[in-house]
Amino acid sequence: MSTSGYYLYVKRLDREESEREQWRKYVDERILFHFADNHETYGSVRIHRKLVKEDKIDVS
Repeated sequence: MSTSGYYLYVKRLDREESEREQWRKYVDERILFHFADNHETYGSVRIHRKLVKEDKIDVS
């Protein structure tokens, strides 16, 4: 790893998450929840349907 790459990495550790990163983390958690809640059998279509219908999350 280069010196500049290391310092860029350290700088990113110190900053707060942006709204977009927080939103993405929330959506990822909901996806994993629905997948686990349905015995790890749901695919992308069913999980998308759950996100839209139950969580009111509009994702593509």
